[in-house]
Amino acid sequence: MKSQHPLKSEPLPVSAFHKAWRAKASRLWLGEIWSLYLHGSVGTGKTYFAELFYREWITPGNLGYFVAPDVLVRHIRDLETWSDYQEYWGRHQYCGKSTLLVLDDVGSHRSTPHLTEQLTMLLLRRHRENSRTIITTNLSVEEFAAAVDPRIASRLQEGEIINTGTKDLRKAT
Repeated sequence: MKSQHPLKSEPLPVSAFHKAWRAKASRLWLGEIWSLYLHGSVGTGKTYFAELFYREWITPGNLGYFVAPDVLVRHIRDLETWSDYQEYWGRHQYCGKSTLLVLDDVGSHRSTPHLTEQLTMLLLRRHRENSRTIITTNLSVEEFAAAVDPRIASRLQEGEIINTGTKDLRKAT
């Protein structure tokens, strides 16, 4: 199957993905787990699958937020006025309160202690409140523990972990 970018074409339904992925994602949908951790090589469908889940999740009663962690933290760094701070705080609160948060490409950007701290605080809150969270990354759980926080990596084990493999679906077969 050649990948279609979710924002450039009509997306495939979640049902088009591997049965095991759908089974694990259904546990998140039902609220049985707090997290879905998708990791694998570039082009294996992590972001695409997360985008499809997100699109199906968003309804009038379900809030969601789909963002790369560095974008979220860049808003903090760029704060200059009280108004900027209030806007950031609203976004941060929205991330914390969203019924689904998708953090895309975690670990793919230059990390700073501040980014790591903000990401850790956000994920600890979502774990504590059992709030649905999807993380896409090229990092294995062990690499995530070393790069971000071993406590979060440990808590991710309570959710579902999907290794999406190494085959780049963007390349012609």
